[in-house]
Amino acid sequence: MKIGGADRMRLPISKDDFPKAIYFDQNIWSNLSKAYYSGFKGTIQKSVFDAIIASIFNEKAIYPLSFVHFEEIHQILCLGKRYKLSRFALSISRGLSILNSIFVLQYEIVNAIREKINSFQLLDPLSPILPYTIREYLILPGVAFVVGIPEVEGAPTDLVQDFYRELMKPITSLMSLIFPLKQGAGDSLVEGAGKVEAAGKRALEDGISAKTWIKSEVLEFFKAESNAQVILEELKRLGIPKEVFLGLFQKPNDYVDFFNNVHSYSAASYLFIEHHKNTGGKTTRNDLNDVWFLSSAIPYFNGIVMEKHWAAMAKQAGLDKQYDTKIISKINKIPHLLMDLGCI
Repeated sequence: MKIGGADRMRLPISKDDFPKAIYFDQNIWSNLSKAYYSGFKGTIQKSVFDAIIASIFNEKAIYPLSFVHFEEIHQILCLGKRYKLSRFALSISRGLSILNSIFVLQYEIVNAIREKINSFQLLDPLSPILPYTIREYLILPGVAFVVGIPEVEGAPTDLVQDFYRELMKPITSLMSLIFPLKQGAGDSLVEGAGKVEAAGKRALEDGISAKTWIKSEVLEFFKAESNAQVILEELKRLGIPKEVFLGLFQKPNDYVDFFNNVHSYSAASYLFIEHHKNTGGKTTRNDLNDVWFLSSAIPYFNGIVMEKHWAAMAKQAGLDKQYDTKIISKINKIPHLLMDLGCI
C-alpha cells in the first residue's frame, strides 16, 4: 500500500463539489487496518478497501484524521505497539487532519453575526458582508505538513519505528496545547466529562424536555465570556453598537435561531441531549473526544462512518438531514456510501 501525500488541502466551498470529505471514527480506522493486514479474512470485505482507494486515486474523496487520532497513534507508537495502524491511517488520510469544534467556533459565531446583520440590512444591502468559508479551512495538512507520507513498505521494523517517532515529535507539542492531558491522566477532559454528565443527570431528573433543554444551552452559549468577546469584537469591527444588534432579537426563538447557526456548538449540544436521553447521563472522556470532532465534521463533511451509538444519536437529533450529511455505522456499507456521493 503506497499512497503519496495529499496535494490538496482545501475542501470546496460547496458540499456538492469534489473532493468529498469522509470522516472515520477511531474504531473504524482500527477495524479497517486489522482487515487490511489480515488479508480481509474476517467480516470486512476487500471491496471496502478497494472502494476507498479508488475514491482517493480518482480525487473524489479525502479521509482526514482528527487530532485525537494523531494523539492516540502517537501514544501507541511511544509504547512500541500497533505500527501497522499508524501506517495505514497516515497513508489513507495522506496526513490530512480535521480541526475540532473549539477552533471552528469563533468563525461560526462571526458568520452567525454576519447572517443576522445581512438579513436586517443594517449595512449596505448592495454590499453584504461575506461569511467565512469554513469548509475551505477545516482541513489541515497535519503530518503531511511536516515531511509528507513516506513509502515505508518493506523497511526494517526498527527503521520504521525510529522514523515515526521523529515524524510525530512536532505533533506532540501541538497536542500539549490542544489537550493538556499528558500529566495527570487527562484531568481536564475527565473534569469536563463529569460536568456534562452532571448537567445531563439533573435535566433527566427534573424531567426537562429537549426543547427546554436546548434553550438552557442557548443561555449558556450567550453567557460564556469567550463567546461574548467574539460577538463584541466583531460588532466593533463592523461599527455596529451592541444595543442595535441586540435589538434584532425580538423574541426568544431569535436566540435559538442564532445558536443553531453556530453549527459545531449547536450540533454538539443536540448530540449530548440525545446521548443523555438514551444513556441516563453517563458521559466519559472518550465521549467528549468523539463529540468535539463529530460536531465539526457533521455540518461540513459529506459522509461519516462511526460507531453505532453516536450514529444513532446524530440521526435522532436530525443532524444528518439538517446538514445533508450521510451517516452510517457499518463498514461494509462504505462502498454504497461512496457510490451515493458519486466518489466511485
